[in-house]
Amino acid sequence: MSDILVGVDSSTAAERALDRALLDGQRTGLPVRVMHVWQAPVWVAGALGSVTDYDALASTVGSDHDARLLVEELVAKARTRLLSDAPVEVRVEVTQGSPGRALVEAAHDAFELVVGNRGHGALASALLGSTTGHAVHHAPCPVTVVPELGAPVGPYHRVVVGVDGSPGARAALRHGLAVAARERCPLTVVHAWAVSALPTGVDLLGAEELDRYEAATRAWLATEVAATLDDAATDVSVRQEVVHGHASATLLDLAGPDDLLVLGSRGRGGFAGLHLGSVSSQCARHARSTVTVLRAGQPA
Repeated sequence: MSDILVGVDSSTAAERALDRALLDGQRTGLPVRVMHVWQAPVWVAGALGSVTDYDALASTVGSDHDARLLVEELVAKARTRLLSDAPVEVRVEVTQGSPGRALVEAAHDAFELVVGNRGHGALASALLGSTTGHAVHHAPCPVTVVPELGAPVGPYHRVVVGVDGSPGARAALRHGLAVAARERCPLTVVHAWAVSALPTGVDLLGAEELDRYEAATRAWLATEVAATLDDAATDVSVRQEVVHGHASATLLDLAGPDDLLVLGSRGRGGFAGLHLGSVSSQCARHARSTVTVLRAGQPA
């Protein structure tokens, strides 16, 4: 957990990811490592023996030197946007290769990896859409995904955590609680369930049986949250919600633009059909909010 790693290109989403990383650096006191991965121009044969220079679709960056100049300019602009006197140590790292693989390898000792979603800047070789997906599924640390659109990056209004009883979801709950304590904001813990996701036969039961199931689910959620709170011994305001609905749609609706949504990856709890692997991917792709994804075993 030596620093906060953020991957950048020249896209708007990457600029917002850099803003978030710098703000997190202020809040945690950790240095921020800003990484840009560049690739050499690609030449391919075209029609009638012509040759097309795909560098026009890729990057004006063709060396570590040029890449470093690009990153330093991005950092200078981000510091101006941050409008804060709180010092943040910034380290610049540039390398040539595949953005997704390079970021995952560089994140082995990071506190978190921050990436922008839907990045389509001058670097066609570093599309943060595909890079984000690779990072979410393979990074050894929590991955924070910042959406391209939205208000200027600022303090979180609320932390929302989706849980399903899996180890990954428990890691997400611990992480969400720690962020809420750091940000001094409330925490909302959500479990969504749908009749179509219940065990075979349950969907044939009447309203009374479903009410009993929901009551049992609320009791289970209270136990999950209480165990985490007992371990953390924090005074964060916590709200618990059990919602009848599909997990992705429920979480995307609940988490607003100024919230942080925290999820476990590849989790499957005691409720058949609820896979936070697919839920986390959907939310990272479509959320209005910033999303942090953790896998089981990752430090919270």
